[in-house]
Amino acid sequence: LLGCCPKRSYDVLEAFNAAEVFEAQTVRPCYMTELLHDMSLDKYVAHVEDFLRKHGGLTHEHHISHFEMVDMLTLRNNNNIIQAIFCATTQRMYMLAPSEERPAYTSSEALGRWEPSWENRHPRNPTILWQREYKDVARVYRCYGTQLMALEWRPEAAIEMGTRSKGSADLVGGSNATLYSFHRIAVRDHVAETIEKLSGLSETNRAHLVNDPSIRQEVIDV
Repeated sequence: LLGCCPKRSYDVLEAFNAAEVFEAQTVRPCYMTELLHDMSLDKYVAHVEDFLRKHGGLTHEHHISHFEMVDMLTLRNNNNIIQAIFCATTQRMYMLAPSEERPAYTSSEALGRWEPSWENRHPRNPTILWQREYKDVARVYRCYGTQLMALEWRPEAAIEMGTRSKGSADLVGGSNATLYSFHRIAVRDHVAETIEKLSGLSETNRAHLVNDPSIRQEVIDV
């Protein structure tokens, strides 16, 4: 509602404030912070979708299905973790880097990392780090916890930008894999299932959706 009907945003937020002030109901500050964060992210999706149509080859009959902030391990930058946006459309996948320059109107107390609220007034175009077809994925790993996911790429895709965390070569297929940590808790499985379903027309040629083999073995051993 807040994302699709911006004119109703004030009414919805006013209802939260009324419940807290006049009805003595407790609204957790972290909930309101996350709600406003998600509103800004959803608003940015509309701008990015138009950007991908012009510069990323996204055709008009396709749309963004998942737009999630992630921390990504990469071979570049000395294996540092970089913040990016995992964008899954109904056509292909994109890894996007938001603008690192802080707008002049942001608070001086804001953290150094990019926030979607920075794009509320004058949204800027992201940088396309890569774009890949779903058929390029060989395996999708659901790793430890509820936020980690690894993608193992098919050899013929010849992707060299991926990496794995130290000591995890047996988990995610060596340097042909990339590891992502989603900022939001409840989205990893939905993204993984989307990739698995769109990677092939039938179950026989789709990417395999599997659990982290080392964690699975630990559970079996216990």
